[in-house]
Amino acid sequence: MSKQITFNEKLQIISEIYFEKHNQSFSEDEIVSIENNLQITIPIPLREFYLMFGGNLDLLKCMFDIAAPRELYIQNNILMIAKEYQNVCSYGININTQKPMYFDDSNNIIKTVNQDIEDFLIYLLAIQGTEYLHCIGKVSAEITVELEKYLFKISKGNGEGSVFCSRDGIIGVVVGNDIFLSAKSDDCMEKLEDKSSLEINFL
Repeated sequence: MSKQITFNEKLQIISEIYFEKHNQSFSEDEIVSIENNLQITIPIPLREFYLMFGGNLDLLKCMFDIAAPRELYIQNNILMIAKEYQNVCSYGININTQKPMYFDDSNNIIKTVNQDIEDFLIYLLAIQGTEYLHCIGKVSAEITVELEKYLFKISKGNGEGSVFCSRDGIIGVVVGNDIFLSAKSDDCMEKLEDKSSLEINFL
């Protein structure tokens, strides 16, 4: 896309892919209450994320267990926001540096994630969508990265973790040499398959 879109607009695009009806959001007053309890200011991208998706537990609890706003807690100056569903790793945001952090829970390794908060939250949403849409009877698939030219990128990074969307209901995230796709309907995926002339492997 030639026009630069805001983080909130990216969240709106994802919301339209995932939810046919109104998404279960979270209120500003509830966010402020949690900030008061934790005695911190929640980073703006995380605040926008929760204002749009914070009430939707079906989405938050898929591939990752993303903390609902009331589940947030601070550990060693890190705001803990997500845990991999098999408890292999966790993610948080460093309160001082505003950088996403990765925790290897089995080997006790902590490192900074090479993404800003916005891109990291977009990545989490894309990963969640593969499982979320699959669980509610929508479509998931995988394909080689050749597909990148048929979708527009909504993350700033390249390679692993990059997230792509289409305006007609598809989201994809790069994992290794594949793009894992989710779509809100069979029709969306079939149109993409016809347009790209590439064979999509359905999961």
